[in-house]
Amino acid sequence: MEQFSHLFQAVNAQMNLSSIRNPNEVEMKHFLDSLLLAHYGQIGQQKQLLDLGTGGGFPGIPIKIQHPMMHVSFLDSVKKKLNFVREACYKLHIDEVSFCDLRAEEAGRGLWRSSQDVVVARAVAYLPVLLEYAMPLLRVGGTLVAAKIDRDDEERRDSQKALRLLGAELTSVHRYSIPGAKESRQVLVIYKHRATDDRFPRAVGVPAKSPLK
Repeated sequence: MEQFSHLFQAVNAQMNLSSIRNPNEVEMKHFLDSLLLAHYGQIGQQKQLLDLGTGGGFPGIPIKIQHPMMHVSFLDSVKKKLNFVREACYKLHIDEVSFCDLRAEEAGRGLWRSSQDVVVARAVAYLPVLLEYAMPLLRVGGTLVAAKIDRDDEERRDSQKALRLLGAELTSVHRYSIPGAKESRQVLVIYKHRATDDRFPRAVGVPAKSPLK
């Protein structure tokens, strides 16, 4: 963890992997936040995990370090960020990892469809959009573990149609706070109980422009 922290901060100063620069904030807002996700969705008991929109490797790399027997895949359409994650795994001698430089809609219609036990995501998208990104990637019985800012319940209310169409169910909501963070946060655990219809995900850009709500 310490080696990854040093590597991340050195590259972040040049590449803008994250707007968070202060080392203490990196520790709390990235590392601690990532490791908290591993408490949900029975992550440590699963074989295949995908970090959707990994950015600078969070939460995927801390979770992989904590659970080295899992196979972790990193998905991000920004190649320079995914290249950093690939290089970090190489330098830290982290194996049993895969990398996907596609948009989520493309991955969900290709070889990555129905391949994952768990998808994790931190502040990736508006919840109805995130559901359309994530559910096609999960096998039936898989789980989405999503960390979001805890502003209100509006996103959950807006997600009822998406949950129904995509074969998913919100099973639990866990609120928490990070030292130094201005806003409280929440983890949503969403279970996939049936296969996602072949209509989804829709074409690249459509979920964000026209959410299922």
